[in-house]
Amino acid sequence: METNKENGTLGFIPLTGPSYSKGWDVMWTTFIELLVVSIVFAFINIPTGVFRWGDNEFQWYFMPIIFFAIAYGIFISGPIGYSVQWVYLKAVRKEKINIKDMFAVFERNYWNAVIANLVVGIIIGFGIVMLIVPGIFFACRLAFVPYLVIDQKMDVMDALKTSWEMTR
Repeated sequence: METNKENGTLGFIPLTGPSYSKGWDVMWTTFIELLVVSIVFAFINIPTGVFRWGDNEFQWYFMPIIFFAIAYGIFISGPIGYSVQWVYLKAVRKEKINIKDMFAVFERNYWNAVIANLVVGIIIGFGIVMLIVPGIFFACRLAFVPYLVIDQKMDVMDALKTSWEMTR
């Protein structure tokens, strides 16, 4: 694998077959750990689903529960989601995975993860309001923010800029 000096790109073409093969290899070597992390994260996310309802189901006395669910998503579930992505990155790197790694955000870069999660959510939400396609574009351009915030311990603005440049 060589780096092209002119444009900084890697000297290989990612192909579908080898990509899936690599994914299966990683998944099967750490299957139990990744399964447990995914199940625990699914249970952690349960309170964030509380504020989804139909129009005829809303009652004013649900507001404290809704505010709790939003705060829980911002301060607990969102940052843990960044750590879960970091666990997946560690699996790809063939590093040792511990279940406690999914809570690493609390000791690595918590406040930057909270702010980055909010900023990325607002940018993507704004893009979706602008007829969906810009939201997809923004989501693709900011896909590396969680990895940069947790793995590289970057602050929010540096992670946004770096992710934007990485996906250029």
